[in-house]
Amino acid sequence: MDTKRSNERASGTDSSEAISSSKLRNLLKIGTHGTAMPLYLRAQIFTSICLPIAAIALLCGLLTNIDESSNRNFQIQVPHLYVNGTGSSMMANTYWRSLAMFSTYLTNQKASYIVDSKYISTSSGVGKSDFSNGYSLYAATDSDVSKADLQYYLPDNNPQKTNISLYTSPKTYPHLGSIMIPTIAGAMGIVYNIQGFPEGASLILNGSVLGDIFCGAISWWNDTAIQQLNPSIVMPSKMIKGTGRGDSSGSTQIFTTYLAAHSTQFANRIGISSQPKWPSSFVLGNSAVELITFLHRLSIPSHIYQWKQSCKQSIGQDPQVAILLNSNGTKTTPTTESVTQAMQKVAADTEFSRHNFLTILDVNDPIAYPIALMSFVLLRENYFWFTPGSETDCQRVKALVYFWYYFLTTQAL
Repeated sequence: MDTKRSNERASGTDSSEAISSSKLRNLLKIGTHGTAMPLYLRAQIFTSICLPIAAIALLCGLLTNIDESSNRNFQIQVPHLYVNGTGSSMMANTYWRSLAMFSTYLTNQKASYIVDSKYISTSSGVGKSDFSNGYSLYAATDSDVSKADLQYYLPDNNPQKTNISLYTSPKTYPHLGSIMIPTIAGAMGIVYNIQGFPEGASLILNGSVLGDIFCGAISWWNDTAIQQLNPSIVMPSKMIKGTGRGDSSGSTQIFTTYLAAHSTQFANRIGISSQPKWPSSFVLGNSAVELITFLHRLSIPSHIYQWKQSCKQSIGQDPQVAILLNSNGTKTTPTTESVTQAMQKVAADTEFSRHNFLTILDVNDPIAYPIALMSFVLLRENYFWFTPGSETDCQRVKALVYFWYYFLTTQAL
């Protein structure tokens, strides 16, 4: 052992650069633009950085006891690539299933790496915030980006090379060309649980009555407007108790957009928002599954809630879903066929763009379900978040692109 190595070991250092405690504290506290990093992301980074460091220290201690003269074969470890995203809770189950299938696919293809995929179901609002602050490689959202963020989408009609600096702010340098891609279509249904409602019957609503209910203008199930839509049923004299999302949600913004378009009362009292101020009598929750579970455990079941189609699979229950009259006056429910019809009607006349936000809400079609919506993924044309020249960071981005190629081209998903 040479003198330099001996001195390094004696002083407790090594020739490679160490991660100081101050650097680690800064990493855990500060995001790309000096913003506080969310707690759940700090935990991920602590697990990803501190635990491997401890494992390396333990391994070094074990290796000192190995006879270097012995002829042993050590298995080369396959590199792990961390690919993370946050956002929409509506389509979380689909993304989780797709990531698991992608991992199996890579194993079957004998890939030279393993993708450590992590998608955290937060909300569309949190997902977009994480993405813009550089905490994630991608984000999933059910709503559009803000008007201010549109400046980060490069023009589609310019065949010449573009000077990216013309379209980005010096204070937000990582935004080097965002891309918004539609991934999944879904539907938002109306779940109800009414004491005294005839078994086997279906509640019928329209956009106007639904908006009045969700702003508190209609508060009883036997209100004249509801009774007229359900002439064959004697509606019970029970007070309506609503539930809604309390966090920032892209699907909630779509829902309030629909209600505001059909109910003047809702537009004036609540308005369009991803985090509306619901009536004080509403029960609030931070996920669809949480609210649906609450709905089924009520001792006095007279609630109504904005329900997402994936909740049935999420909680293993088959909730009662209202029939909703669309703009053509047709009775519709949130089914694959009614959502597909809405999507095909819009997609047929849509050209590709970097900011490819599609709305399939309230499509004028006899079959289409009115509260249908798309979920999107946010990516970048250029990823310059990482250490220049880092081969691992480069491979992470390649793995990210490979996953979304797999997602968008595999029919089994």
